[in-house]
Amino acid sequence: MFSYAGKFVTDPRFQEEQRWVRWITSKLAVVHHDVWTAVRIPGGLVVIALDYVLHPGSWTSFMVFLLFAFTDWADGKVARFRQQKSSGFGDLFDGLADKLFILPVLFWWGRDIIPIMAWVTLIAVELGGQLLLLLYANLFVNGQRRSIYQHTIVGKIKMGLQVVMACALWIGHYLGLDGTEWEPWAEILMNIVIALALLSVLSKANRKILEFITPAA
Repeated sequence: MFSYAGKFVTDPRFQEEQRWVRWITSKLAVVHHDVWTAVRIPGGLVVIALDYVLHPGSWTSFMVFLLFAFTDWADGKVARFRQQKSSGFGDLFDGLADKLFILPVLFWWGRDIIPIMAWVTLIAVELGGQLLLLLYANLFVNGQRRSIYQHTIVGKIKMGLQVVMACALWIGHYLGLDGTEWEPWAEILMNIVIALALLSVLSKANRKILEFITPAA
């Protein structure tokens, strides 16, 4: 059972071999995968607005958050189910949509207990690193169309941990926990996320360097 769960979590292809996953994906495939990506872009602001209008830690905002997080799983599954290659929109906005969705929610639910410099560092690595990679790709890869937003395993782990962290922060708000009760582990999770974000950017940068020095097929 544990080996199945571990493989299911870490191997997307194994997921797609499961009959129930194929059934769910077939229903989701009525919507184009780029649409699943696009709806995630305003997702963070929608969650924050609901949480503000209702009350901090509301069930409604949390369920909406989970629905938006689900679209990150859905877009890739739908694209492969429809046997379609990633579009220009998907190349550019898939990874960016993740960041525009998850970073505002993390900040909103964790702003009172995580130091501001940690947020500045995370945003600088996530958005600044991707901007530098985009500039590099456009300036030095001879105009070849190569995605800088292809997900690495490190990036997938990072996104998963960010979703878990957001859920934990929401639980703290819902239970009305005092910041001192959860600040230590929140900062530990934040440091791990920052490290994974930096590692993800560096792994993509290394891949771009290899693409630059290796002639395209």
